[in-house]
Amino acid sequence: NWWYGGHVYTYLLLKDGNDINRLQAKMPAFFNNHMKKTFDEFSGKGELAFQPLTDIYLGPEYVWEAYPHGSKTNVFALQVVMIFLLIFACVNYVNLATAFAAERATEVGIRKMLGSSRKFLLIQFLSESILLAVFSGFMALMLSWILLPYFSGLAGLHINSQRLFSLENIGIVVALSFCIGIVAGVFPAFYLASINSLNVLKGKFMNSEKGEIVRRILVSGQYFITALLLTGVLIVAHQTKFIMNKDLGFNKSNLVELSIPKDSVVQQHLDVFKQELRKSGNVLETSLTDFSMNKEANSFSPTLKNPDGTTFQMGCDVAWIDAVFLKTIDAKIIIGRNFIDGSEADEDGAIMINETAMKKFGWKDNVLLGEMSAFTPREPVKFKVVGVIKDFSLGASYQLVHPMIFFFRGNRDGSSLYARIDNSQQASTAINNIQVAWEKIFPRQPMEYKFVDDSLNAIYEKEQRFLSLLINFSVIIIGIAALGIIGLISFTVQRKKKEIAIRKVLGSSVRGIITLLSGRFAKMLVISNILAAPVSYYLVSKWLNNFAYRIDITLWPFVFAFTVCGLLTAISVFYHTSIAASANPVDSLKCE
Repeated sequence: NWWYGGHVYTYLLLKDGNDINRLQAKMPAFFNNHMKKTFDEFSGKGELAFQPLTDIYLGPEYVWEAYPHGSKTNVFALQVVMIFLLIFACVNYVNLATAFAAERATEVGIRKMLGSSRKFLLIQFLSESILLAVFSGFMALMLSWILLPYFSGLAGLHINSQRLFSLENIGIVVALSFCIGIVAGVFPAFYLASINSLNVLKGKFMNSEKGEIVRRILVSGQYFITALLLTGVLIVAHQTKFIMNKDLGFNKSNLVELSIPKDSVVQQHLDVFKQELRKSGNVLETSLTDFSMNKEANSFSPTLKNPDGTTFQMGCDVAWIDAVFLKTIDAKIIIGRNFIDGSEADEDGAIMINETAMKKFGWKDNVLLGEMSAFTPREPVKFKVVGVIKDFSLGASYQLVHPMIFFFRGNRDGSSLYARIDNSQQASTAINNIQVAWEKIFPRQPMEYKFVDDSLNAIYEKEQRFLSLLINFSVIIIGIAALGIIGLISFTVQRKKKEIAIRKVLGSSVRGIITLLSGRFAKMLVISNILAAPVSYYLVSKWLNNFAYRIDITLWPFVFAFTVCGLLTAISVFYHTSIAASANPVDSLKCE
């Protein structure tokens, strides 16, 4: 008959054979018959929606959810990263298989001369790729078993190692390995099977221009994905650091929250308990409230009166506090005054609001003339604004700060008691003294407490886990990309050993030879990073849209990604080319 907010979650078990869509279709009529009248009185709108139980964890996070949620966006991002991992493995196989085709050319030529058909050669090379992939799949399964404890801790999961070796998982590994073997092996198989046997036996085989173009495209793709991941990891890390270190508007350190039982004996003796805490010497201040700093507050739609007498309704969060609450949490008043301890006038007719409420209500110029004139249209009241509190966050720091109205409760009952402990002493000593005081005043009630900074940090657990997983997967992918690029650079230098020797004989310096050979990789690197930049920007912007407070995307992550790729390439080119250029030209040319 009073509040109309959705303060509880309702769970329904449908009978077998019933269709949730049919039930959903009846809800508008149900709402109109039983709820619409109440909502109309508040100028509000309502909808009854159903959500499958298994969709809750990765679904939208509603107010006062019972348990923390995961992130569908983060899961999707990790799936994309794992797909990149598989792509890199395939790309490296294609690159190296086609690059070293010359080593298989004589074999192919002889097989063709002895009557092997192109179809037989295709089957042979595809079979090699598939067998290698399936063997790697089983090796990966064993490695996963070894690394499972580390991964479980990293992801916050509890996975039974025996599940890895279930028939279903083994079947998935075999099927996935088989598919990877086909995808990675199909181009090298066609490439090797199409080698001209006559040219090979005459000693005229060369890697075709077509194969070279494919390799360049694939290497550019590796550069592209590497730049994409490096940029993404840096921005995710920056955003995670930002939300964890963002100014909350109050001091969360050395602040303890005690849960107060809904017990009349406890509520009546809270003043005695607070006095006992102050005697301990470890507690600087205590405050009683009806909300928790790590959760959103209650909400309602009061009627508010402007200084000119006009009224309006607006959704607000509401909280009851005492006169020392702001001092206890170390929050600031920017306009007006605090509640006065023991003042019945403040308890019956004064409110404080936060900065956001002042702006939303349009009271910037004359906020102390504003009033709240009704809780609901049926409940007229008169509460005058006596002060404005600097915005502070409830719950996650990246969620919008809502308009908030604070009422004065005095020293009456509450659900949370906050204690500011002396930071010059050990926290464990303070907790022990609080425990002693609790057991002395409330011997039959267990004490439940938490440090506010710990409960707030737990909110960011999914972001921290996402960052950890992203970093680990990205390191693996970048390592695989590095191996592929280094292998291809090594092969390119090996193919050009004679050219390097001739250039050296004709007077070229080692520096000039390095510059010449690094040119092609530099072009691929620059083009790939230029193409990756807008894609990275778009993807991280989509991810950042999940946060009401977010960092600005700057240039440095893109520059860093380009620098890392460039250094990786430069070191590899310099190393291999230096060895080739420093070698005796006679050794490279004597086979002629």
